Amino acid sequence: MPARSCEGQEIGDDPVIQQRLGPTERNLYAAMFAWLQRHEREVNREIVWIERYGELFGRDAEFDMEIWLPLRQQD
Repeated sequence: MPARSCEGQEIGDDPVIQQRLGPTERNLYAAMFAWLQRHEREVNREIVWIERYGELFGRDAEFDMEIWLPLRQQD
């Protein structure tokens, strides 16, 4: 099953991602969420990690949240 946003779109087709990321990065986010699904990882726990530690590793935590927060509603 492809990774989907709360609107039911495939993550790689999400308009926010289309505007902010190139094709390689879109595929990366879709792959990350697919991995979470395959390994039955809790998306909420991953979101908390990004919120707490994303900026420490030079990540754009605010942008990461635009992508990951809608997924919280799916769990």
